[in-house]
Amino acid sequence: MPSLEAKRLEALYALEILDTPREERFDRITRTAVRLFRMPKSLLAFVDETRAWVKSDVGTSIDWVPRESSFSELTIESDEALVVPDVRKDSRFADHSLVVGPDRIQSLAAHPLRTPDGYRVGALLVMDSEPHAFSEEELQALTDLCRLAEEELADIELTRLLKLNIESQARVRAVMDATSEGILLIGRDGVMGYHNRRFLDLFGLEAEQIDGQPLVSLEGPVNRIFDAPDEFRRSILQAARRPGEDTRFLTKQHYPEVRDLEVSAAPVTDREGHDLGRLHAFRDVTRERELDRMKDEFVSLVSHELRTPLTSIKGYVDLLIDGDAGEVTEEQKEFLEIVKNNSDRLVLLVNDLLDVSRIEAGRINLRVQPVDLAGCIDEVATSLRPLMEQKRQSLKLEVPADLPQVRADRDRVVQIMTNLLSNAHKYTLEGGAVTVRAQASEDEVQVEVGDTGVGMTADERDKLFTKFFRAQNPATQNVSGTGLGLNIVKSLWRSRAAGSG
Repeated sequence: MPSLEAKRLEALYALEILDTPREERFDRITRTAVRLFRMPKSLLAFVDETRAWVKSDVGTSIDWVPRESSFSELTIESDEALVVPDVRKDSRFADHSLVVGPDRIQSLAAHPLRTPDGYRVGALLVMDSEPHAFSEEELQALTDLCRLAEEELADIELTRLLKLNIESQARVRAVMDATSEGILLIGRDGVMGYHNRRFLDLFGLEAEQIDGQPLVSLEGPVNRIFDAPDEFRRSILQAARRPGEDTRFLTKQHYPEVRDLEVSAAPVTDREGHDLGRLHAFRDVTRERELDRMKDEFVSLVSHELRTPLTSIKGYVDLLIDGDAGEVTEEQKEFLEIVKNNSDRLVLLVNDLLDVSRIEAGRINLRVQPVDLAGCIDEVATSLRPLMEQKRQSLKLEVPADLPQVRADRDRVVQIMTNLLSNAHKYTLEGGAVTVRAQASEDEVQVEVGDTGVGMTADERDKLFTKFFRAQNPATQNVSGTGLGLNIVKSLWRSRAAGSG
């Protein structure tokens, strides 16, 4: 109906979300979708008059598709999920570009996204290149993820209303109470103002304890509510000292219920740009943290279970290739080499998965000690040089002879350098060049790895360190790898503080 479509588009444009940069709060949802469904592709898109524009995605390189040929267009026609276990059995998708094109989608489930007013403005999708029978439990999980995305839309709407001050107090209150996050506005003077019903319910407080009261008046409740009350106070004060920045931190609550909370704080200004204080959103992430923990345990368990048979397969194949079990023909040896290469790739994948699992679970213990960084670089370069020579690539080391030692975990430094150089080698064409530079700067040493590789788009650069991300350049489609190497590099860099490295 034209009038309904006009209102839907009005609600979409009011969010001011189209053509905006990626945001972690939506990326977290598509990443979680991929983990839960164990499917390679997920995206979150919004549908305007002519297109389905992608706000967040995993496993695709789609920015937007014409509305008439998008799965999202079909999804927003109903409040129910669109479920297609096998597109080959559905005539609607016989000539669909995502089905017959390079993405080769064979199954999908999509759920509409609604604004606080109930207008269907977009969709969350999970997709696979193989048929997939979706269980009721999976569809409920997809619905739950959509609710999380809709809560983010409600928060966007709330922030817009507060910052622009264009709606009535009743409208603001209705939107605030619609979100599942606890909302609290703390003025520049430390006095508490706006809050929603969810904030009171989260912490077992009464409105009289909040309205017009100084933050310090909650000294007792804060001690009762949070596991680490002093750390919570410090985080709130640090956010207040950064008036122009958005901040985010995690905390634990043990009263009136046990919860993991993510606290976000954003500056709020009036029309003239005057600072009104900071808007705090308290989000219950207990379930998400539990899902992450279960995922990590599953990956660790599966990886350990795979490692033993793979080690056995690899050992026996090596014996056969070496002739220890009798002479083999050239054809048999060729087949055995294929088995060996694929088992080696599986071992690398298992090792990478175990590393990712350990890092995310905080089980990486760094053995920090003085390390000869120049020696580490030379060791990695020596090990990879034969592979580079096979592609006629040059490897140049620009490392000063007097490069100082650093304090680090030597094994992890070697791992980081290996991942960086291996990535440069894989994505540099035959005859290209790879360069490693190192230089001391004040109290640290900076190392750079450069190459003459195929390059990437701005969107691909944003996803470069994401788990399982692989660039889609046709020139490197046959490059092997897990898509985990650079993610491990970034994760190890982040965890360096745990070992004072």
